[in-house]
Amino acid sequence: MAGLIRSSVGPAASAVAGGANVSARASLVGSAPVSRIDTSAIEQRLTADVSGMQGSYGINVIDLASGISYGINGNKTFRAASVNKMPIIVALYEQAAQGRLGLDQPIAVNEADIQHYGTGTIQNLDAPHSYTLGQLAALMIQVSDNTAAYVLERFIGPQTIQQNLKRWRLDHTIMADNTTTPWDAAKLMELLYADRLLPTNATDGLLSLLQNSVFSDRLAAGLPATVPIAHKVGTEVGVYNDAGIVMAPQRPYAIAVLSEDADEGEASVAFNRVSHDVYEFQSALGSTRPR
Repeated sequence: MAGLIRSSVGPAASAVAGGANVSARASLVGSAPVSRIDTSAIEQRLTADVSGMQGSYGINVIDLASGISYGINGNKTFRAASVNKMPIIVALYEQAAQGRLGLDQPIAVNEADIQHYGTGTIQNLDAPHSYTLGQLAALMIQVSDNTAAYVLERFIGPQTIQQNLKRWRLDHTIMADNTTTPWDAAKLMELLYADRLLPTNATDGLLSLLQNSVFSDRLAAGLPATVPIAHKVGTEVGVYNDAGIVMAPQRPYAIAVLSEDADEGEASVAFNRVSHDVYEFQSALGSTRPR
């Protein structure tokens, strides 16, 4: 249900004692041979999908079964906008899994914290107001609340988050500049799906949040209605981004589409085309699901 806001406090908290068993989801990653996939045709198709449109686009797709990566302008630096809320939420869930904080821990949001711009509901409420860390996490991901992101980033520490990105080898994502690349944004999603960033239960909780985003006009628009996507959008003037995991029944994949100086109407068309074409390509690769 798109409008549902869930904090997923339980799954992340239980991950503290949950052990490190490999999930069926994570065991799929890297399970297919890499030598049989020719990506030249789909890259040509993706180029055509955004050809003639205002601004520029970068696309990176990672086939989770083989690890093969393809796209266009994958290493180009773009404004991340709210796609860079992903490193914040992963850092929060990591510290919860380590027992360094609890997602049911209360935190005050004061008037000085309120971000009076863009998306989110906290800016419309009276301050001060008390939330739990888990509630702020849900608001940051599902309605892309900018105040929630501001409070959580300060709570964790910007340097800690940037050090995490270095540890994850996402060297082209700079939180202070709010920049990233399509490769980094897709790779972060791949690492999350593979349980490389969090224990399994914490990953499941975060993926649940990401699947319940209220935003469905970008990558989700090009997918069959029955195919789940765990994703995070980002929007600024001329910037229309989306990065996520498409849980295709035959061949799941990570995908990031970033743009700059783009037209909003054209971007809507571009996301629909790109998402549809990648889904069709991935589906044609065949199933890697256990029988």
